[in-house]
Amino acid sequence: MPSLREVRIVNGSSTSTTSPPPSPSGRGHRADDANHILAELTAFGMAVFNTQAEIAGISSIVAEYLEWMRKAPPTNSQGSPKASPAVLETLETRVRELNALAGTKHVEAWRQSVNRLERIPGVGAMLNLFDNEMQRRSAETAEFFHTNYDICAPLADQQARKE
Repeated sequence: MPSLREVRIVNGSSTSTTSPPPSPSGRGHRADDANHILAELTAFGMAVFNTQAEIAGISSIVAEYLEWMRKAPPTNSQGSPKASPAVLETLETRVRELNALAGTKHVEAWRQSVNRLERIPGVGAMLNLFDNEMQRRSAETAEFFHTNYDICAPLADQQARKE
């Protein structure tokens, strides 16, 4: 049995109710764009998830050391305090490393993706809208931590009060 397209050609039908299929060159261009977008979003997503895994790993280790310091007797076998300035400095360094990871790594990955996707028609404008909203929300979150965060209360409780 011939395809509907073949039947229409034989019948000479010019009043087709369906639109003609896209040209192969147009379809290929859109498929290339879609594949490029998917590849960039995948790379960005992987960067974010990798960063989150790094943050989780470092924060877990810092928490273990803090627990060790809390449970340890006030002095070690040599009579020196367990919470020595060197230990505290190392923990502070790791926490600052967490801050840098959480504050910059995903932004760098996002900027790289946006730069590579801006050449696709229509995509650049959408990404810029998303980027503006992302920056606005990030600024609101940073402001919350600088002005309203209570270290004695869990973050989830504070966010529930905020809403």
